[in-house]
Amino acid sequence: MTELGLEDLTLVATLPQIEAPDALLRMAVSACRVVVGAGVFGYTVQAASCALELAAHSARSIFTLHTVGTARAVEGLAVSWKGRDEQAPERQEGLSWLQHSTMVACQPLEFWRWWSRMLPRCMPAAPAAVRRIAASLWLLWILCTASVSLGKLRGGATSQLERRILRRRLVKLVLDVPVASNFLLAVPMLPLFVIGGLGVLSSWQMLKMALEAPSKPRTLRLPIVASSASSSSTSFAPSPRFHARLESFGRRNIRIPPCSSKDGLPKIESLPQYTSQDFLPQIPPCSSRDGLPARIPIGIASSRDGLPRVPLCSSRDGLPCIPMCNSRDRLPKAAA
Repeated sequence: MTELGLEDLTLVATLPQIEAPDALLRMAVSACRVVVGAGVFGYTVQAASCALELAAHSARSIFTLHTVGTARAVEGLAVSWKGRDEQAPERQEGLSWLQHSTMVACQPLEFWRWWSRMLPRCMPAAPAAVRRIAASLWLLWILCTASVSLGKLRGGATSQLERRILRRRLVKLVLDVPVASNFLLAVPMLPLFVIGGLGVLSSWQMLKMALEAPSKPRTLRLPIVASSASSSSTSFAPSPRFHARLESFGRRNIRIPPCSSKDGLPKIESLPQYTSQDFLPQIPPCSSRDGLPARIPIGIASSRDGLPRVPLCSSRDGLPCIPMCNSRDRLPKAAA
């Protein structure tokens, strides 16, 4: 058997990949906007497209965009704030910090704006300025991401696959600029089907990037603490507080009495001693043929089933015989 230590008591969780599902959901939303914006298929198709847009946008808001996207932005912001990437230039670190900060501020606003429209009784209505603020933050994120991608394309990107991914990302950002600018205006200028078409093309670039270069599985260990801050790859181990709590639990709460049995279980002396092979209480011997204890004296009961003997009678129904009488009503004759 292998001995386990405190270092082995860690919980590892693998986070799901959201790039391809997010691209498909956004493509569905954009396609519905194209159908609704065209307005040539009748009211039934428009109603179905609106329902599909609501379902796809709600699923994207819950499972990919506003939840996991916010968590990843917070994680990237923490990494940029600590400055772990020593090889990156100072300008690129500043752009990365600004890029994640805009998403941390933008995603909750978009979440509030969408679900205030879907559930007006549960969430307060978002002001009209929330859409313009979120669109301005989105434009700022596009500019930061484009600057970082251009810097990698000029200097750091060496492989052909990486350069192709960077080009696709730049094309996607160019397609997103008119959409973000249209949402920034007080009165949108572009038609809805144009916004939907640009969204479909941008989502296609997202899907191609997710399929060509799938991201590595993201793992999370709990409880975690960095063991070395200067090394390039950070290793994780249980926290000292977890060690102390586990040891104190073992000292205080685990009390097993000593035992002398072979299977390691405590010996119990309060149970009665049994001599039968199946560990059941021993039944006293009996002399009856049916296996019941002989509790009735033999002189009183001589039947085979051990029941008391009934006096003999001559009547057919088994009742004692009544002496004969001369009265007409068959009752015993009373003495004079």
